[in-house]
Amino acid sequence: MRWVFYSVIALVTLVVIVPLAILAVVCAMAWPKLPDLDFLTDYQPRIPLRVYTADGFLIKKIGEERRAIVKIENVPNMLKQALVAAEDKRFYEHRGIDLSGVVRAALANLRGKRQGASTITMQVARNFYLSRERAFQRNLHQMLLPLKIERNLSKDQILELYINQIYLGQRSYGFETAARTYFGKSLGELTLAETAMLAGLPKGPSSLNPIVNPRGAKKRRRYVLERMRDLRFIDEDAYQAAIEEPLQIVPKDAGRDDPSDLSAVHAEYVAEMAHRIAVEKYGERATRIGLKLITTITRAEQAAANDALRQGVMDYDRRHGYRGPEKYISLPEGELDGGIINGELDEAREADERLRDYGDLLLAVVVDASPKEVTVFRNGEFIRIAGKGLSFASPMLKSDAPQARQLRRGALVRIRNGGGNKGWELTQMPEVDAALVSIDARTGAVRALVGGFDFSRNQFNNVTMARMCAPDIECPTSPWNMAATYAVFANDGYRVDPFMVMEIRDVNDKTLARFDTKTAGKDAPRVSDARNPRIMNSMLQKVGSRALNRKDIASKSGTSGDHTDAWFCGYNPAIVAVAWVGFPIPRNMGHGETGETAALPIWNDYMRSALADVPETSSPRQKASSRSRTRR
Repeated sequence: MRWVFYSVIALVTLVVIVPLAILAVVCAMAWPKLPDLDFLTDYQPRIPLRVYTADGFLIKKIGEERRAIVKIENVPNMLKQALVAAEDKRFYEHRGIDLSGVVRAALANLRGKRQGASTITMQVARNFYLSRERAFQRNLHQMLLPLKIERNLSKDQILELYINQIYLGQRSYGFETAARTYFGKSLGELTLAETAMLAGLPKGPSSLNPIVNPRGAKKRRRYVLERMRDLRFIDEDAYQAAIEEPLQIVPKDAGRDDPSDLSAVHAEYVAEMAHRIAVEKYGERATRIGLKLITTITRAEQAAANDALRQGVMDYDRRHGYRGPEKYISLPEGELDGGIINGELDEAREADERLRDYGDLLLAVVVDASPKEVTVFRNGEFIRIAGKGLSFASPMLKSDAPQARQLRRGALVRIRNGGGNKGWELTQMPEVDAALVSIDARTGAVRALVGGFDFSRNQFNNVTMARMCAPDIECPTSPWNMAATYAVFANDGYRVDPFMVMEIRDVNDKTLARFDTKTAGKDAPRVSDARNPRIMNSMLQKVGSRALNRKDIASKSGTSGDHTDAWFCGYNPAIVAVAWVGFPIPRNMGHGETGETAALPIWNDYMRSALADVPETSSPRQKASSRSRTRR
């Protein structure tokens, strides 16, 4: 029997004692290398990258953090209890790692029920330190850092850090900011139900917040309230009252750019290009050190480009008819209230993230439909649409319309308010896409750039990435490159490269980089004898003079052989602009859809605005002819 005893001892030593000894040695070696905790107690929030127009208007903040600091003594006890209930019921008992929670989670996972064991202290460590470390080092530090934090900070200090720094969705960091973002209140003004909803956000700040996912947020709120009741932080009456409280959040666009705000600059594709330039030059820190990128675009011309492209795309879409609702949801028979409709709509949105507003194309639910009137529901309001507002969609209101495309109860549709006497109308999201870019013909500075119909729908930048094919143009060429090519004709034979960032400044407004331009006729390289562009101008002015009724316009339209691309390039001595229309996945655009039909209207609308205050300019050839006549 002695050999059995010694075998057991050897086995225990091999399986338990040796691994524990090795782990102890590894931990002892790793402990001095753990990050210093000064970063925790003296944390500085990141300063976002800002992108501006040439005339000083803010386009976008990238990497912005909404943050407000609140001292632990000013945090309502109700929030502390909700957090402990939701995230870490033994927070005031453990020393950073809850061993009983680890065992419980392990057993649950073995039974196929996924369960975490992350304490509040572990979340603080993870949020501040562990995002970029290698796997083994990260796992080791994730175990040791909470222990170090607990040895050096009090429970109140740890909870204060957690309450102020954790990300809670919608660019909001900390619970005070989240309270204002979602409810328009400070922490001290929140109800129990609102507090519980916020306390449930750390589990899924992007997927469970009440703006993106009201249904999921309510479900999570109920869980937090149940935990608070089970831990006797609240009684049954308070629990029942809280779960029955309606969800009332601030309007979705509160605190964001208002699409109807005339002072806003909608240049999302420009902002993304500027962001990439900054990251290429300064790395990932570019979005947190307060850089300012000054672009070459102006607010007025960018607005003209946006309006022109959007109208051109919508006009094309209307020429090809109404396709029917985007989806259908189930609505019960009889009179409906907003709560029932919103519940079904929330479920549909969870399954399809495309079911959201796009600019002025608003999502709504049909609750009643006839050939003479359609009633839709949106944001708690029943809207009746009749007369001209039904004209576009009228084919799908007929009794013989295809069942899969018919406008009927439960249909998800797009509506738009035309304003004034136009009122509400039924419309749809266009499938076709487009692009418009204009540059200064003498320097290449971008004056306006719109890479697609809606950046939130598709971030693919058609200006720089779309490829156009035509018999006289080489194909993988883009509107960006086309603008550079036509600038040679506009400026009498000089090559200028398009660019859209002219200066980068630091947080103190000190210039870090300036992108000097090469100007035609000065330091830009000549790539063609002046006679060639003048001959080309003479040929292209015959078309261009009809476009805007100006003698200084030259232009060329184009349509690919299989009618998958339509484009229009036009210029005068000051501006070169290129418009393109096509589908994201190339397909035939339809009978009669050519460069002059589909792309020219976009180009026309933009250039009419851009050249409104620009006097007609004689072309180089006209100037030469005039000088020749004078000499004779």
